[in-house]
Amino acid sequence: MTDENLTGQAPAQAPAGWYDDGWGRLRYWDGQLWTEHFAPAVPSPASAAPAYAAQPGAPRTRLVWPWVVGGVLLLALVVGGILAILAVVGITHSMSQASAAPEATVLDFDAAYKQGDCELLMASTTERLRSDYEIETCEQFADSSADFLETLADYEVTVDSVRLSGGAAVVETTESYVLEGEPQASQERYDLVKEDGTWKIDQITEPE
Repeated sequence: MTDENLTGQAPAQAPAGWYDDGWGRLRYWDGQLWTEHFAPAVPSPASAAPAYAAQPGAPRTRLVWPWVVGGVLLLALVVGGILAILAVVGITHSMSQASAAPEATVLDFDAAYKQGDCELLMASTTERLRSDYEIETCEQFADSSADFLETLADYEVTVDSVRLSGGAAVVETTESYVLEGEPQASQERYDLVKEDGTWKIDQITEPE
């Protein structure tokens, strides 16, 4: 580039210094002629700053939202797990209630005598039956259970039949045992009623 191509002119008799040469550049004027020295471009403050630089204190949304979403998903998984556990517990409870059939109550009654378990006795019998057998208190039952275990050995209960009729049931059994060294067997009829949704033995007689 020659001086003749320059559109900018330094002022007449201008002292040596940097002047606009007409091309948007700062060029050195030696007081008489343009030199080949150009001042380096200095970026403006606006162009110097990154266009999308994060400002101090600005919310870091791109980092925060994954944690928020992750927290929501974790909470959903926890709640879902709790609901699943409750559902399983409910189903298990329903199955347990369904399995607590009349014959199960009869077997619980037998187990109560063998184990001397007063709580199990109370849960499997009505007040009427306990009154008839004079086992209304745990002390009375403890004596009755002890006599039973002392008198009869190898006592086994086999359920022969179960009949349901609304809130009542009849369970017939064959009960084998050893009495004074001799094997014995007898048939029993258990009449059961439902109290608060639970089968309880209300009467024990011989089958008709």
